[in-house]
Amino acid sequence: MQTYGCLYERGQRESNQDSIALHKIVTLYGEAVLAVVCDGMGGMDEGETASGYVAERMSCWFYEDLPLLLERRLRMKGIARSIERKLFHLHIDLKEYGKRKGIVTGTTVSILLIMDKKYLICHLGDSVIYRISRKRTSFRRIRVSSDGNFGRGIRRLTRIHGDAASGLDRCIGSGRYHPPDVICGRLRKHMAFLVSSDGFWHHLKEEEIGNTFQGESGECTEWAEKRLRALAAKAIRQGETDNISAIYLGG
Repeated sequence: MQTYGCLYERGQRESNQDSIALHKIVTLYGEAVLAVVCDGMGGMDEGETASGYVAERMSCWFYEDLPLLLERRLRMKGIARSIERKLFHLHIDLKEYGKRKGIVTGTTVSILLIMDKKYLICHLGDSVIYRISRKRTSFRRIRVSSDGNFGRGIRRLTRIHGDAASGLDRCIGSGRYHPPDVICGRLRKHMAFLVSSDGFWHHLKEEEIGNTFQGESGECTEWAEKRLRALAAKAIRQGETDNISAIYLGG
């Protein structure tokens, strides 16, 4: 990944209950990149505390635990198990915190780890991770195959845990612990990723997002963040009132 961009906006809310993290280190297998987006659960208490705690602890895992796992020559499956164990302990921590304070708190979590020409996703909630092709073409003419093969287009890799009627049924910190969805894949040429909270994607069409990040020139942090801001502004014009957070990673 050579191009990075972050967006972290309060939007129309009084406070920002989203938390994000983006880190890069050099490992035995080359560069490793971690992107995390957490969104405090609406209707619960101290959503910003829950999301911030999970983002912070996953950042610590990246710097402290991942290098040790790589020294043991663990690959993606073993690393995924380590993340699952970490999320389980964070779930317990937040439940105990809520009991001490007499509150209920929770957060979604979407994690993207890129390393050794592979990517790993661990996900709970209604944030979204997209896989995008940056090769110039018309997204309106694209149909991405359901078998997971990478082609020209945009594909949502994560599912929503819940619905509009009943709300989210999986998170970190509240209710019964659910293991995260785990997705692994191999990096390809022109592949990019977008990790975003529901405030970012809810009012946007997937082809709008995909077309925004097409192109082969001008890739840099400013290039990516300008496009993230443009999409966020469009979402707000179309009625979005939630916090808006997103991380773009391009190859």
